[in-house]
Amino acid sequence: WTVDKRYLGEKNYQSETIVESFQPTAADQQILQDKDPSYRVYNLGNPFNEARTSYFHKSIGGYHGAKLRRYQDLIERQIATNNPGVLNMLNTRYVIIPPQKQGETEQVQRNPGALGNAWFVRELRAVPSPDAEMAALTGLDTRRVAVVDAAKFPGVKPATYADSSATISLTDYQPDALTYRYAAAQPGTVAFSEIYYADGWQAFLDGQAVPHFRADFVLRAMQVPAGTHEIKFVFAPKEYKIGNTVSLVSSVGVLLAVAAAGVFGARRRAEA
Repeated sequence: WTVDKRYLGEKNYQSETIVESFQPTAADQQILQDKDPSYRVYNLGNPFNEARTSYFHKSIGGYHGAKLRRYQDLIERQIATNNPGVLNMLNTRYVIIPPQKQGETEQVQRNPGALGNAWFVRELRAVPSPDAEMAALTGLDTRRVAVVDAAKFPGVKPATYADSSATISLTDYQPDALTYRYAAAQPGTVAFSEIYYADGWQAFLDGQAVPHFRADFVLRAMQVPAGTHEIKFVFAPKEYKIGNTVSLVSSVGVLLAVAAAGVFGARRRAEA
């Protein structure tokens, strides 16, 4: 294999059909000039039934038969209406506009309102139900206000915050671990442009496990203390840990069985 690699490049192992299907358009190339890895893209050309955009970008659209029902509700009631507050909270920095007539090409529009990976809100507002939470998103200034379902998270209390100088940034991104660093003179609430999924994602503040909650119908949020701190989200579902443990125990058991069989066989041969 190492000898073959001297004469055969990566292109020799790629299907021509796949390569031809995923050539970047001029719009893709324009967006890819942005080297910030955190933004998302919204392709208005059949956005929820195509997967091509996701080949080049982090997309808020695309199709998956097993998507979260809650995100599907957000698509149907907010994203499909191009609600700017919702697009902003999903960190939609670029919108791809399909050709309007024959001979035209896709156009790229930059959204200056994209809120980034995470931000401090000025107000946390409680609503009584999921339906009220969804309705509150219509016309909501998601940069300043976040809404929380009080029935689902009764321990999260409404609050307003005067500290407008608080900052937060994403310092490390891995598919199963996101690390942030923030500085705030007063306690506050942070909204994260990531989907809330309690059955897998765990939150840590300076290495200590802490609770987080769902805000704005789909996002993660956390009430944080004043000071300079590190926040980390880690994807570590219990089922995954159990599976790994079972797999490890099984592997060790197989190795022990093989070793025992070898020892037993050696003894029999020696006795013979």
